Amino acid sequence: MERKSILIEKHVNEVHIKLTSGAVKVVKSSDDSFKLFFEENAPDVRIDNDVLSINVRGYEKGLLGLINFGSGPSEHLELHVPTHLKLLQISSISADIEVSSLSFEHGTLKTVSGEIKIDGCRAQSVEIKTVSGDIELSTVDVQRLAVASASGDINVDKLECREYDWLLSTVSGDMSLNVVGLPNIRLSLKSTSGDISSNVGYVRRGNEYIFGDGRMKIVASTVSGDVRLKVMSKKERVEEIEKRILRLVAEGKLSYEEAKQMLQELS
Repeated sequence: MERKSILIEKHVNEVHIKLTSGAVKVVKSSDDSFKLFFEENAPDVRIDNDVLSINVRGYEKGLLGLINFGSGPSEHLELHVPTHLKLLQISSISADIEVSSLSFEHGTLKTVSGEIKIDGCRAQSVEIKTVSGDIELSTVDVQRLAVASASGDINVDKLECREYDWLLSTVSGDMSLNVVGLPNIRLSLKSTSGDISSNVGYVRRGNEYIFGDGRMKIVASTVSGDVRLKVMSKKERVEEIEKRILRLVAEGKLSYEEAKQMLQELS
């Protein structure tokens, strides 16, 4: 199906998106413009006081339960935005949410059963909520993070430990933390029957598990889910960098010669 697009030429500081089902992707644009891509019916697009609002018809009815989950209009949206935003807010019922390569001050991502993915983003604070959808975070630089899910899993990949303050909460879902470099984490585990496992040593003080100097604070709250912390080996880190370089070549963001030189420096 051929995609349609809308060019947004006004100044925008905040983005608010609402849709029922399908998928929404927010990525960095190649220039300083905002551009919305969609497949079928054009969503309702408004700009007021530097706030860009994108609403797919049927969201409010689905939220109120007047239609069955998943029976509303399914739309696939892709919004290209400049590097930085003050606020990014996305709400859906069953749509998947993906945000990549962006910088924003505050973010709020909420869905009932859709999956949420954040990759290569920087923010001061982010709030994520799901009921049954899984949450995946990769290469994120977020100072204050609050994640809540009932039965979905929470997976954090390529985590670099800085002076962050994170709260991860789930009822029955599992949590996975894959750390790059030294795991300097003070992990407070609040659990009824869940357990913690790690491939590196730690110091335990009550319900606190201290890795390294403990500069990063993580509160992991779960009823029956388990928490797994893994430190990536040097070989795994090199393989991941190689994959990223090849992906940049495939996307046309890196030349063959540049990639070849970078791969030679890794070996």
